Amino acid sequence: MVVATEWDFLAWAYEQIARIRSFEELALALSTGADPSIAGSVHTCIGQEAVPVGTLAALRPDDQIVATYRGHGWALQSGIEPYELLAELCNRADGVNGGRAGSALVMAPHHRFLARIIHRTARNRPRPPNTWARNFIAKNFIKQPIRIVVSDINGLALIAHFS
Repeated sequence: MVVATEWDFLAWAYEQIARIRSFEELALALSTGADPSIAGSVHTCIGQEAVPVGTLAALRPDDQIVATYRGHGWALQSGIEPYELLAELCNRADGVNGGRAGSALVMAPHHRFLARIIHRTARNRPRPPNTWARNFIAKNFIKQPIRIVVSDINGLALIAHFS
């Protein structure tokens, strides 16, 4: 993203927010009705589109992303093409994970989007993402020092450092 003025940034950000909103409205429409194309629950980030747009605009290009719960906007803003993500939500083979992840477990490390993680404790309450995600990522992904942004269910973003 190269921006000449503050107005250019605002125009760019608005385009990104509108792109995410359009995607989420389509995903919601495809998950409802008599014959839905998306099976299971879909948790959209409608109303939170600005969080991944603004956060990723402020990050370094080598920062990695982990999203929880409402992660479609984070996935799109990380660089996953809308078609690839929508195909994944519809469990199609041409999805970003071959149609195996659905909405809940999308990941694309080659786009710096390490995972979309939904984790619940025994009482079915979300566990703070900076606890579980840090442990999961440190165990499964970390081979060198890295910075990872973890979003939580309220749309907040936390930066975690791993080494």
